[in-house]
Amino acid sequence: MKAPRPARRDLLRLGAAAPLLLAACATLPRPGPPPRVFRLTPKTTFPPDLPRVDWTVAVSEPLAERALDTDRIALLRDGTEIAYFANVVWSDRVPALVQILLVQSFLASGAVTAGTDRDPLRPDYLLRSVLTAFQVRQARDGGRTAVVSLTATLLRMPRRRVVASERFRAAFPVEERRFEAVVTAFDEALGKVLKRVVLWTLHVGENDRRRGTA
Repeated sequence: MKAPRPARRDLLRLGAAAPLLLAACATLPRPGPPPRVFRLTPKTTFPPDLPRVDWTVAVSEPLAERALDTDRIALLRDGTEIAYFANVVWSDRVPALVQILLVQSFLASGAVTAGTDRDPLRPDYLLRSVLTAFQVRQARDGGRTAVVSLTATLLRMPRRRVVASERFRAAFPVEERRFEAVVTAFDEALGKVLKRVVLWTLHVGENDRRRGTA
């Protein structure tokens, strides 16, 4: 007894699936060493007389364009072309990395209770931000500089009233050709931004609280 012939619709399904299977095989990653993973550090040094406030702040993940919303380490050439360093990545997507480093910097200041906007925290303020630069900029002479730029907005909860907005930017030269120098430059530039954001948030929040009780 002959086996039943497959129906025409089943043959059509198989035929449509074949190119997808071939495409999947063609895009399989090539074997090779895994990329090196680098992390950045929170800001931990603040003025010793920084007063502790009696309110809390939640930090949202910064918004960022697709070119920066990645764990790859960006290199900007001629002001317009974005490339990425090969075989190296950050320890997380850049916006997620900046969010947790902001929270850790707030906590390291010892001045305020802070967390992410996903934590079980009932914040008095919400810090939102837009990450507009997080890359190495390469000049025409070959010089490289790590640039970090963040626009922060502080909102009063629960009505999400905008209290203030400010742009923070810092740059630090890449002083050696070794890739570790790139990471050091990023750590320095980001550290300056983190510290300024923490101090600004504390100042703006305290002024807002005083106005609210006056």
